[in-house]
This record gives sequence, C-alpha cells and structure tokens, in this order.
Amino acid sequence: MIYGEDLLATGGAAGSTTTPTGGTGGTGGTTMSSGTPCGAPAECPTPASPCQKAACTDGFCATENLPANTELPDPMPGDCHTIVCDSAGGQITVEASKDIPNDGKFCTIDTCELGAPVHTPNLGKTCNEDGGKHCNDLGACVECATDDDCAFHVCKDYVCAPPTCNDGTKNGTETDIDCGGACQHCATGDACNVNTDCKSGLCTNKICKPSCTDELKNQTETDVDCGGTCPKCADGLTCATAVDCQSGVCTATKCAAPTCMDGKKNGDESGVDCGGLMCATCALNHLVINEVDYDQPNTDTAEFVEIYNATVNTVSLAGLKLVLVDGAMNVPYGVVDLAPGGSLAPGQYLVVLPKDALPPAGVVGVNFSAAQNQLQNGLSGGSGSPDGLALIDDTANTVIDAVSYEGGITTANLTTWGLGTVSLVEGVALNASVKDEAGGSLCRYPNAKDTDSSAADWVLCSAPTPGAPNQL
Repeated sequence: MIYGEDLLATGGAAGSTTTPTGGTGGTGGTTMSSGTPCGAPAECPTPASPCQKAACTDGFCATENLPANTELPDPMPGDCHTIVCDSAGGQITVEASKDIPNDGKFCTIDTCELGAPVHTPNLGKTCNEDGGKHCNDLGACVECATDDDCAFHVCKDYVCAPPTCNDGTKNGTETDIDCGGACQHCATGDACNVNTDCKSGLCTNKICKPSCTDELKNQTETDVDCGGTCPKCADGLTCATAVDCQSGVCTATKCAAPTCMDGKKNGDESGVDCGGLMCATCALNHLVINEVDYDQPNTDTAEFVEIYNATVNTVSLAGLKLVLVDGAMNVPYGVVDLAPGGSLAPGQYLVVLPKDALPPAGVVGVNFSAAQNQLQNGLSGGSGSPDGLALIDDTANTVIDAVSYEGGITTANLTTWGLGTVSLVEGVALNASVKDEAGGSLCRYPNAKDTDSSAADWVLCSAPTPGAPNQL
C-alpha cells in the first residue's frame, strides 16, 4: 500500500515489451502482442487489467498502461481509500482523504484521519432530530448538552432536570446555591430575600448577617452562638468573663459547672450555694414540718412529727401549736402545744413523740397525750383520706407551715385559732400514692427543702430519721 494519492508518478519513461521476444516496460509503455494484425486499437481485444487499454502498434495488437495514479471506480465508497493504477498497469489501494464516510448523523463532523473514518461530535450545534435541540459530546441530538441549555440550569444525562435543593445550582426559589426559599436556610454571607432564608434569621440588604442562631462563632460571641451579647454559654464552652456563662463561673476561659462553693446561685440551688439536690439547705425565715411517720406495722407506737429550725435565729416555741387535721371532714382531730419545748436554735430539731418517749440527744422533745395511734393514717385511719398537719402561731394568728398526705386538704377549718378556712397544700399537692407504709416516713428531701410545692418538696424516705437529716 502506498500512502497518499499524490505519491504515484503521473507518467513514466515510455518503453515497450515485445512478446515473445520480450522488451522493457514502463509507465505509459506498450507491450507488443503475439502477432494479431490490426489497423486500429478498436480491432484489438480489451485488456484484462482496467489499468491498460488496447493499442495497435506497427500493425499488431498490443496493450498500453494507463498513467500511474489513474483513479478507478471505488468499490467501497466512504472507507477513506480508493483504487488507482500503478506504473506497471496494475492497481493498488491508497488512502483518500476525500473518500469521506457519512454516518447519517447531523451532530457529527465526518472526516478521514490516517486512512480511518472519524466522526467528531459537533458539540453545541443546534439540531432537530429525535425530539432533541442540542448536539452533545457523543454526537447525538438531545434535549440539553450543557446546564446553560436548560431553564433551571441543570442538565442531567442530557435531559433538563427540575430544580432541587442539592443540585449545586441556584435555581427555583433559592436565593443562593441550594439554600433559601423552599430549601434549607442559607449560611451567613449567602444571598437572601427575607429573614427566613437565613440560619441566622437575619437578612439585611439581601445578605444573611451574623446572629445568635447562625451556628457560627462571630460577633461578640465567646463560643458558637453564646457569650457576649448572645445567650449565656453552657458548662465547658469558651468564655471571657463570668457573665458569658449560665453557671456565672468562668475558669481558665471555660464555663465551669455549678458547685456548692462557687459563690453563685446556679444549678438547681434555691440560694447562693445552698438548696437543690446537692447543696446544704438554705436558711429560711420560718420553721418547717420536716418529717412525718404516721403509720407503722401493727400498732403505731413509734409515730412522730419532726420540726426543724431552718432559720439563722433561735425561735421561741411559745404560742406555737401543731394542729392535726382530718381531711375527710376538714376539721381538727387533735392539737399539740409546742411551748413546753422552750425554743429551737438554728439547725436544731424538735420531735413530737408518743407519751413518755424520750427524744435523741440534743433534740427538743414534746409528747403526744397518748403512747400510740395519735396520727391518723390516711385511708387506713381516722375517717378516711386525706389527713394533714398545720404548724401555727396562735399568738400571731398565722400558719407557719403545713402538709397534707394521701390527698390534698384545701379547706381545713381552723377558726378555733382565728385562722378561718386554710389550705394545707403548698403549690402542687403531694400525689396521694406517696404513702407512709411498711416502716418508711414522709420527709422533705433534701433536708428542709421548701420550694412552696408539696409535690416537689416531699418524698417517701425508706427509713425514719427523727432528730437527724432526712435520707432517701
């Protein structure tokens, strides 16, 4: 094979070959016949090679070679090759750049390269085949070839896709790429139209601005969305000063967890470093009924009521009385005068005990009038649930503290002491299911806890502790 149709000579040194005596042939040469006489080439037979023609030379038939590179009819058009004559009257196949193949596709450019058919995609050209509009990189006519061919600028698999919130393009109702409008909130610095387009909830001049809800540490914040002019930071987050922290304590640039010695009212404390579950009881301005054991197995011979001085001063017991109330009838069924106890020092306990029983050492004791069954046991004692206690000041005509158990007493008749109708429930009543049975006791926990909510302050302790701090 000879590459390039221009590589063959178009002519050659004429020569002749005489048969049978022989001779020298050449491009455009003549070969003598074996003796057939002739007067013209037409009288001679057609040569077998299409690259030769009949000739009549010196009265005898001969053949004459066609010029080299003479093109012959192409039996396979469009294969980037053609057939031409060589210089010796034979035929050869050569590359032909003009023998261009046609693949029948509008979106390709048909060429020959190094003797091989090539169909180059005509990317970007408009078309109208198979319902398409644009030529793609595979030479097919499709709906879209690039994102710019689509109204929403999203072309997937050569088809225009509807807008979504994760297509990497600003489209649909979005105010920035994949955010705003019907999509997720935009980050600070992204474009927006209204406040709801932004994580920060703040859109100013079409830009999402920093705020205390943008999930970034910015502005005056000491940690993400807290500190500075934002809400106070939780324990363990970065702070600059104590005012940055929920606990009110900033140590080594970190918000510290509340303790009972940090000089702050924090955590569940009801006062500075006091109250709550972990800290010491805060000083109150009154005595409290602190523990009640109204029911024991079999006969009630160990019942008691404990009163605690949670103030910072010694309190005189003169004029103070413990009134026992039957909640079914809303009337007192007993009263104990506490004056014989004298007084209570700060942090000291008074225990009302069965007759003739002695209090623990250091504890003030006052006795019931009988040795047993002095406290009604709710549903299983007296005329039914509930039952309750009221610590009153008969001199000042005030209720100092009260508690009702196995239900709420809200209309106790204490007119005998000039108090009228009184509620023995502080805030939310203690649930009726919290009962003193099988050796336990009702108690405030932690000791002397008084949040003005019976349900929050009173629990069932597993073992009685008359004259000592309450224990679960």
